[in-house]
Amino acid sequence: NEHTTDAQAYALPPNWGYETALNSPVYSDNLANRISTLRYDLMLASQSRFSARLGGSYAGNLISYSVLQYGGYPNPYTVENTPMDPLNMHSSPLASEQGYYAEIIALPYPSLEFSAGTRFQRWGVNQSNVSSPHTGLVWKVNSKFSLLANVSKTAQLPPYLYLLVEPQNIQLKPITSRQVQIGLT
Repeated sequence: NEHTTDAQAYALPPNWGYETALNSPVYSDNLANRISTLRYDLMLASQSRFSARLGGSYAGNLISYSVLQYGGYPNPYTVENTPMDPLNMHSSPLASEQGYYAEIIALPYPSLEFSAGTRFQRWGVNQSNVSSPHTGLVWKVNSKFSLLANVSKTAQLPPYLYLLVEPQNIQLKPITSRQVQIGLT
């Protein structure tokens, strides 16, 4: 369970052409998430130099959000930085998330490890999904020194509050990132 509340009051000189009382309410929220997750992972290893990992997860998030944005102030959930209409939002959907992954690991030589795999994620709140592949290579130069390289794509959905607070935001798709890592240990 996660539960947060925020309350903000006006603390600046009057602006936008009308008088606002100091310490008058500007924004408040009451946000609750009840998250349950079921997960399964399986690792298969052969006597040779190959292994595989498979798994999946399902999460259900019972959301209860209330947001009150008083009129005349910029809305923190849009790109507009101008005064907007009041916002009074109450939302309590069940948001689901599914994820499945598969990865193979090969050791062609005792000092060289290669891995490749993918993860598929689906978010029920806006019916979006993404596949995230990755590959990696580790070269154990000696017992105290290794070089590594990884290329991957990762994804995450914008926070549920941003999706639910404005009707058009539910169309937002997952944020993706392509990453290249090179390192040594």
